[in-house]
Amino acid sequence: MSFLEALTLDPRGAGITVFAPHPDDEVFGCGGLLSLLAAQGFALRVIIVSDGGFGEFGRDVAARKQESRSAMSLLGEASLDFWDLPDQGLGGVADLDLRFRDELETHPCQLMLAPSPWEVHPDHLAVCMAASKAWRQMERPPQLAFYEVGVPMPRAFILNISQVAERKRQAMACFASQNAIQDYALQIGGLNTYRGYVLEARGAWGEAYFQPEPALLRAGGVEVLAGLLAGQHLLWSPGEGREESRQPFTQETLAALLEENQRLQATQAALYASTSWRLTAPLRALVSWFRSLSSGSGR
Repeated sequence: MSFLEALTLDPRGAGITVFAPHPDDEVFGCGGLLSLLAAQGFALRVIIVSDGGFGEFGRDVAARKQESRSAMSLLGEASLDFWDLPDQGLGGVADLDLRFRDELETHPCQLMLAPSPWEVHPDHLAVCMAASKAWRQMERPPQLAFYEVGVPMPRAFILNISQVAERKRQAMACFASQNAIQDYALQIGGLNTYRGYVLEARGAWGEAYFQPEPALLRAGGVEVLAGLLAGQHLLWSPGEGREESRQPFTQETLAALLEENQRLQATQAALYASTSWRLTAPLRALVSWFRSLSSGSGR
């Protein structure tokens, strides 16, 4: 069964909503899927959560917005909404999950897409966790799937996007301001080529998606996983090696990171160890899923 078949979407129903941390993630992460869905008549709604204004990557915020508009026009008709929250600061937006929930209730969709819990960028992880929390708060949530940008996911469906690969290449080339600093178009093209490894056609392009079980989402498992991985990536910063992008790192910061990491590890250990009959089915599903990750099994 293909990823699109697993989603059981209906073009006559509600549309598709994409949450992108920055102007370009919607194309780099899931541009092929969006193009395929647009061709089938689905209404696409893209939410660019941050203003994309951090450091040298954000010298021209207005240009970044126009690049997203130009790129999406090549992939298919879509509604774009720019929230202009602080780039590199999404993790500090206390009500981000409530904003996501309000968006989904105001503009219902069949499927929402967000960055995966395996991402390293703090804004990507913030959007991932906000999407998962918003899903849990809704009485009738849409399907939720996660896409990859900076880190290949260990558990994923691979979608063959070969028929729209050229369109995605052209869309990625629209981000001139970003490609001039780092060749994202080449790197994401390499990721899509790598994902084609499991596809039958030679030279195929693929995009990877992770669709967690509802029990895992209800138990908050995606947020726990993202939090655990965030503890491993907190020393990472975009543009490392560029002096203006470096942030001061103190002993107090290190102590806080270690304390948070220990807390998350203790939570994970408690989930593994508990066999109490009082545990709910969703929590048992979460434990089983973590164990499958540790054993290296895939979906």
